[in-house]
Amino acid sequence: PKKEPFFRLNRMRMSNAIVYLFCLMFIASIPGGVAFFLSDHPADVPPTLFVLQFVFFYYVFFSFFGLLSLSVLALITLWLSKGLQRKLTYRQLWKMSAYAITLPLLLYTLAESLNVNNGFILSFLFLLSLGLVSRLITVFPKRSA
Repeated sequence: PKKEPFFRLNRMRMSNAIVYLFCLMFIASIPGGVAFFLSDHPADVPPTLFVLQFVFFYYVFFSFFGLLSLSVLALITLWLSKGLQRKLTYRQLWKMSAYAITLPLLLYTLAESLNVNNGFILSFLFLLSLGLVSRLITVFPKRSA
């Protein structure tokens, strides 16, 4: 990766990363919502009630665990950046992680829609995210002694 896009990340607002992340989480939660609708949807329940259940129960919990996982990923990469002696803060690493999980989260969505989701795939996608952010960390300059 080239250095210029990563330094541009410092000028991006945290709110943009959060909105992007919530949109990404919504896309990733669609296969689970569709599966829930097709399997547990009684004929007498109105569709508006189903939409409310999906948004308030499934999507909110999905987003919460997504944010929690992203924060853990950023914390791990903070330790990694300290070990590699890079000039990065937790805020920068959180934004980097938020954008780096795009591909793993879309792969998760594909796996979920094909109904091949299991613990191995989730572990692989987390390690893929960690690898992507680790690669981004190595671009930043080392701390001066």
